Amino acid sequence: MVYPKRRVARRILAYLRRIGHGPEQGVRQVYFGHIHRGFSGYRYRGLTFHNSPPAVRGHRFRLLEVAQDGALS
Repeated sequence: MVYPKRRVARRILAYLRRIGHGPEQGVRQVYFGHIHRGFSGYRYRGLTFHNSPPAVRGHRFRLLEVAQDGALS
């Protein structure tokens, strides 16, 4: 099953808030390990989410590179 980006972002945001690391504390960019569909630049409730796709056959291998200031390179 592949979860929609919005559902993934909502769940991660809930987790970040539970541990005190949400947008209220200044977090703006969230990079996380693969789900079955890679994406980058997905905005949800004050955060921008980036996810690399899995490194398996049928998926384009792509590493997300991040500059020191948090901007995508």
